[in-house]
Formats: sequence, C-alpha cells, structure tokens
Amino acid sequence: MATDRRGTLWLNSKTFSTSCDGFNALRDLKTAWNKLAKGEELTFNEEYACESLWHELTHNRQKPGDLGRGETPQRRVMEIFTQWTARRTYPRLLESLGGKAAHQKEILKKGYGYGRRIQNFDRLLDVLKIKEEDLLPEMLRLMDTVSTADYDDELKELLATLSGKEFMNIARALDKVDAFDFEEQLRLAALI
Repeated sequence: MATDRRGTLWLNSKTFSTSCDGFNALRDLKTAWNKLAKGEELTFNEEYACESLWHELTHNRQKPGDLGRGETPQRRVMEIFTQWTARRTYPRLLESLGGKAAHQKEILKKGYGYGRRIQNFDRLLDVLKIKEEDLLPEMLRLMDTVSTADYDDELKELLATLSGKEFMNIARALDKVDAFDFEEQLRLAALI
C-alpha cells in the first residue's frame, strides 16, 4: 500500500507468494472488510492488510516535513517510526470496526513491511532496555507535535533519554538499522 499523504491511498493487487504466504494487500483487505462486517475472525494476512492500511492512514495524520529525495536517514527513521507505532496501535482500527487483533503478537514478530528494519529496531530497544509501554506513548506524542523531518533527531534523543546511553552511540546504531550484521553494528556502537 502507499499514500500521497494527502488522503489518496493505493492498494497493490500483486500476490506475494514466497516470503509473504500469498499476501495480496487489495484482496486481503477486501476479505477483511467483509469478515469484519459479519463479525468473523480474520486470518493473519487479512489482519496484516488492516495493519498496512493503518500504517498508510498514520502517514496521513503525521505533520509533513522535508525528508529529502530517495532513501535518506530521515525517510528511513520516519518509516520505522510509522511501522513500529502502527503495529502497536492498529487494534484500535479493528476495534472501531467491531473486530479484534487476534494475530498482533505474530504481526509484531513477522509482519512483512520493513521486516529487517523493525527486527533490528526491536533489537536496539532490547539492548537499550527500553520497554514498549514506555516508548509508545512518547512516539505518539512526537507524532502529534513534530514534523516527519524531525523524527530522526527526536527519536535518537528519546532513546538516549529513556536508556541513559550516549546519543552518538544510539545514532550510530540507528543509522545502520538496515544492516544484515546488526549485532556487529551494535558492538561497533559500543551498545553490547
């Protein structure tokens, strides 16, 4: 799914077979709506389609900022920020539609979007000993008060404050959040 951040949404009709168990955003969202209307339980992929929609709706609620062109650090952190919070708050969307997030634990662990980034970010939080219940309200507060261009610095500062670790070490690790060798990046950042 995608959005122009002005209210327009695009739903991909491609079926991802190998790594995503046949996920098809358009099809799975349609079947999810129909099941929600009937009070039926959703499959993992249907629930994940709702989470993906919530991710895109969240982009539309954020204060826009200049993220630069291409894959910039600001864009990378903005997507982590959005995906991490969407996975923890999409149950609100389902509940408002009469449904329940039966697969949230599984989605938190193996949701498709930004997989490695989110796994590495969760690992960073684990190393910093930052609990979800402490971080989530602060990230939601930042989402309401600062532009997406400011997420990068604000998140690094927030993680430093909550963990008591050095800002520069956290910045070094977060800048490498896409790395396949993230454990090594954590060592290089003197966090483990």
